[in-house]
Amino acid sequence: MKEPDTCVVEYCGFKDPKTPEELAFEILGLETAIYEAKKRIATLKQSGYLVQTILRELSNDNSNSK
Repeated sequence: MKEPDTCVVEYCGFKDPKTPEELAFEILGLETAIYEAKKRIATLKQSGYLVQTILRELSNDNSNSK
């Protein structure tokens, strides 16, 4: 396996929210980041499932041809 990259999640928010509006905006920014992370996880899971299915089919084809 290659060396992993450092991945950074970016969102628009406040490092130290002081007002209710800043706090609400920070929460919205974090919720957006969480949504994007969940979307990425789902995409990776789907890709992994597809790869496993293909490998399983290839393995079955190889065992049937012997």
